Amino acid sequence: MAKIIPYMTFENSLEAIEYYQKIFGEKILVDRKELDKNSANFFKTEPDPKKTIHGVLVIAENLIMFSDNFSENKISPMTILINFNGDNENEFKEAEKIMNNAKNNQCKITMQFEKQAWGGAMGAFIDKYKNIWMIHAESFQKNSKENEVFKKYYKI
Repeated sequence: MAKIIPYMTFENSLEAIEYYQKIFGEKILVDRKELDKNSANFFKTEPDPKKTIHGVLVIAENLIMFSDNFSENKISPMTILINFNGDNENEFKEAEKIMNNAKNNQCKITMQFEKQAWGGAMGAFIDKYKNIWMIHAESFQKNSKENEVFKKYYKI
């Protein structure tokens, strides 16, 4: 089955990694390839160990790929929703923790993390790179009973 993986680009990915580790935890970086000689030739630039040609973060058990921006074409900020299982107390606490970390790390809170009319809890923030993060906790059990697509997605 195909997977959708968000891809982010930065002017300084090493700085971005440090920043996101403060919000999502120290162990989020799983892979990083620096701009070596072969990659630099492709982009018609000089090698630079501080530049990332490809990297992978794992946040809430999901992949997010990233690199430094090697193009004159600036890629716009994006919105990423992280959906936690609200039936699981540890996952709910993780969602709350991320929102608290965001408050303490130069993020603009656009929606406080709190219960919503539909039964889940949700919050949102804009990070210093202008990316929007939506933190959501909902009942996977309830949703999987109501919809076959959710049942397959949540693997319940």
